[in-house]
Amino acid sequence: MTRIDWDESALAELASHAAMRDMLDEVATKVRDVARRNASAYYPASRRVQAIVTDSGVDGQSAYADVGYDRDASGFVLWFSEVGTAKMAPRPHLRAALEQTGI
Repeated sequence: MTRIDWDESALAELASHAAMRDMLDEVATKVRDVARRNASAYYPASRRVQAIVTDSGVDGQSAYADVGYDRDASGFVLWFSEVGTAKMAPRPHLRAALEQTGI
């Protein structure tokens, strides 16, 4: 196993650059769009795929970009499609999007 030592001050400096934040937002948007296309393959007539959203910004340590589900949207049930339930096999769309985009 490889050990990685993070330079906290370097991460904070990167987070302060607009280009870094823009790049993270661009990658998150790409993953979100691929995940929406993947989910649409399972649910072609559904608008639930709009519940797959991105959020990016800067926290106390670094810049970040999240791709996930809007809990307030009806499409939040797509999470259960992603991981499966006792009665339904998984239909991965978000994890597949990460692989398809090379993240």
